[in-house]
Amino acid sequence: MRGAQAQSGTTSAFYPQTSAEANAGVTPTNLTYPHGDIRRYGADPSGTVDSTIAIQSALNVRQEVYIPAGQYVVTAPLANGIQKRRIHGDGPQMSVLRPQGPINTLVNTAELSCVLMDNFGILGDPTTLDGITQLPNVPLYESRFENIDVWCGGRAFYLPGEFNTQLINCQGSSYNANVFELNGGNSTLLQGCYAHQVPAGAYGYRIYATAHLDSCTGIDSPEGGDWGLFGAYTGSGDPITANFGIVMTNCDVEDFNNTGLRFRTTGTARIQGGAIQAKASGTYQAEIFVEYTNGLIVIENVAFYQKGAARMAQAAIYAQNDCNIVMIGNCTAPQYDWAGRIVTLPIVSSSYAGYLQRALHINNLDVTQLYSHYSGTVTLSAGAAAVTFSVPQPYTGYLVLATGNAPENFSVVNKTVSGFTIQSSNPASTASVDWMLLRTGS
Repeated sequence: MRGAQAQSGTTSAFYPQTSAEANAGVTPTNLTYPHGDIRRYGADPSGTVDSTIAIQSALNVRQEVYIPAGQYVVTAPLANGIQKRRIHGDGPQMSVLRPQGPINTLVNTAELSCVLMDNFGILGDPTTLDGITQLPNVPLYESRFENIDVWCGGRAFYLPGEFNTQLINCQGSSYNANVFELNGGNSTLLQGCYAHQVPAGAYGYRIYATAHLDSCTGIDSPEGGDWGLFGAYTGSGDPITANFGIVMTNCDVEDFNNTGLRFRTTGTARIQGGAIQAKASGTYQAEIFVEYTNGLIVIENVAFYQKGAARMAQAAIYAQNDCNIVMIGNCTAPQYDWAGRIVTLPIVSSSYAGYLQRALHINNLDVTQLYSHYSGTVTLSAGAAAVTFSVPQPYTGYLVLATGNAPENFSVVNKTVSGFTIQSSNPASTASVDWMLLRTGS
């Protein structure tokens, strides 16, 4: 019950111990603060006294936890093992946890759902570890993190076991690691998030599997890391292998050091709206880097800008292996650099030609990505003729079509990367034969 008690002629709030506190073995030290207020358990908003035990006491009780405005020193990891509750403050610049030393600040320690954390900040230094994280093999789902700022030595948000979570208007910076590192899963959403400082070799957004990024931005450290890496492969040093499934809408991919967006393993992606802006000086590899995918990557109405740095790839999109890419709208040059070879992309754009008349135009549909064709004409001598390519083919699995000016059967034999032989059923043939080569690739 909440009530009032007269003391020396004055009336002050008095909140007796609750059954939830008693069940958790927690005895409040200041009953003038309401249940769940961390000051009730001895937390010091001035930052003078260590508040770790006090905040942990509040977290141990099955209740809403309130972090009022102040600076709270934390010297050991804070454990949250209770689901279906809210942990909140007065704003990310007002209610601030100040971790000290090599610790993770706030750790989810049990299988949790329906947890809401909002409106507080974590301000660490290069010696601190992760900001908000979870124990290994502990699921976190149907939960929401909103209006939280984290600066720390490790990852600002490290949730390797999450799915169906939402990060809304969260900001982060890291001195030594990725900023937002998530497993990704059904309905995982990052909206309005900002990855500020990213160190060299790390990423602002590191997502292993599926996620929707809406109006996310960053980064502020062009001398440091890159914007986003999606997908995972243990052969590349990742903890798991996972296919990416990424939707990006109206994101600002800016000031990355080497690559803006990088896709690993295989999967699908749709990048819609927003802009990709390389840094202003030095060199970088490419705006989009595709390691490999047999799924489709769609780039739709995305603005590509170069501020002054020199691109090392021959196109804004670089692929280590052949991949499937479609461009909608006039985003950038319709091509990608396939390990040093330029491949032309189809561009699809729409126009409004007149009143109540809509048209769909294909500006460029280069079928060389589907079939590269080489053709010519040879004259047989003694029923055969050799054809030699000016440029060797990459493999011998090509198809040759042949037709002649005589009623004879023509076959192709002795195929190599350098050429082939056309042979007639008439060993004395001198027919003129047209031939065409078809193969996949460019």
